[in-house]
Amino acid sequence: MTKKEPKKGTGIQVFARFRPQNSVEDKQKGQGVVSFDADGKTIAIATPEKKNESQIYTFDKVFGQQSTQDEVYNSAARPLIEDLFSGYYATVFAYGQTGGGKTYTMEGKPRTKKSTTEAEDLRGIIPRAVEHIFDRIESKSDERTEYTVTVTYVEIYMEKIRDLLDETNAKNNLGIRVDLQRGVYIDGATEIVVNSDLELLKILETGSHKRHVSGTSMNVESSRSHAICMISLAAKNTSDLTVKTGKLFLVDLAGSEMVRKTGATDQRLQEAKQINKSLTSLGIVIKTLTERKRNAHVPYRDSKLTRILQDSLGGTSRASLIIACSPSSFNVAETISTLRFGTRAKFIKNKPRVHVGYGGTEADELLRKRDAEISRLRQQIAALTDAADAAARENQTYKSLYGELPEEAEDLAREASERPKLPQQFQKALEYCSILEAEVFAISNEAKLVRHATDEVRAHIVSQRDVFGEARYALSRAARSGEEGARQAAAGEADEILAMARWRSEEVLKSLRPLARAAFAIEAAAAETKSFGGRYHNPENDPFRQHQQVVQAV
Repeated sequence: MTKKEPKKGTGIQVFARFRPQNSVEDKQKGQGVVSFDADGKTIAIATPEKKNESQIYTFDKVFGQQSTQDEVYNSAARPLIEDLFSGYYATVFAYGQTGGGKTYTMEGKPRTKKSTTEAEDLRGIIPRAVEHIFDRIESKSDERTEYTVTVTYVEIYMEKIRDLLDETNAKNNLGIRVDLQRGVYIDGATEIVVNSDLELLKILETGSHKRHVSGTSMNVESSRSHAICMISLAAKNTSDLTVKTGKLFLVDLAGSEMVRKTGATDQRLQEAKQINKSLTSLGIVIKTLTERKRNAHVPYRDSKLTRILQDSLGGTSRASLIIACSPSSFNVAETISTLRFGTRAKFIKNKPRVHVGYGGTEADELLRKRDAEISRLRQQIAALTDAADAAARENQTYKSLYGELPEEAEDLAREASERPKLPQQFQKALEYCSILEAEVFAISNEAKLVRHATDEVRAHIVSQRDVFGEARYALSRAARSGEEGARQAAAGEADEILAMARWRSEEVLKSLRPLARAAFAIEAAAAETKSFGGRYHNPENDPFRQHQQVVQAV
């Protein structure tokens, strides 16, 4: 099925979000260093080294400290959810230093006893996307479309993929696979079919509680792993059995850290090293993709994170990157690093495509193809019939004007007499094809028998070679022996060997007799088949005749 593809080279959408200054920055007497342009896309950062100069950065949209969760969702995620229903893959991921507001942007605040309205306002991208998906399913629901939603939720902790939905907690080191149909996927990860937004949110909440989180001096609830939520939406058209499959990857990356600021030690230090290593690999992949060197190797395999995000970075997925930043002078170095990361990511070009497959069984697909072929032939027959009728009417007009030409009349009469025979000839050809199919099956079985018999003959010849060697040796001993008794003993031994060889040969001949009977049976079937062939059958290309010759040769 042909679908209109988007223009090649769709860039990653990059959004910068600045949180308010936090208590740690207040304690360190941090000052605001960010100014926002009125266009809503440009910011200026005042650096401590050059107080009178500012660094300018421009993105698809910039969200200030007073921005709401709803504003961020509508710009960064809502368009991707709409694309999901058209069969596109989409990714939303948040990047930034630890404590930058990534988890708040992606998940929102945990449930509290506050009013329902305030709790709704604090929801992040993930719960809003889930609600959006099921609202769209309900609004688009009709008898011709069946929707199936599945979810997988994992984390990458210490460079190992852990299943957050596994009730046994045993899936702690899953592998990554690549499939032509599924693309990059996590082998063995739990995949749950869900029927409502509440069910899906409950599953994600349970998974989030299993995620590795611990406190540092920079963040009391620092995520120590990358969390990846994968929601798959399959829309099956019950009329033509086509299936549009959209996939949504919602990624909350662990924060980059400066160890001297976080005060990480022991296990926290090892976690920080692994986090920074995988984020460095992500940066190298983005740098390679934006350098525009022809045939440059992109090191997706350097980390589990870049391997999973391969389709989102220079692949066939639509993508939105949200860079979460601090406005404070205390973290200005980390903020500039994050802004530079986002600037490089803007230049990545993806090539999104629609994922449309076939959702029926193999038999259903064959029936569909058969029905399509029948429909095409019917249209062709109708067109030919209309053309013949038009020609007949035109011919009648000429007859009335000029009379009937004798030779032409004879040809037309002959063609008219042959036309009723076409359906019978077509039916005869179909019968011939059915017989051919049955005989091809028989020939296939006989070919197996021929191979088996050939193997037996080959083994027999090899064994007989050894037998005759033994006989020659026994006769040579008899010839060399001077004593009559020794000669007679050697001759007797040779007789026994030859008798055994004769017995083996007779056994092989017995095994070949069914093959001979099968050959005669095929010959008889071929002779009967030829009677159906008529002018469709070419004796020179007769498969039964060729098979008979092969069998007789064996």
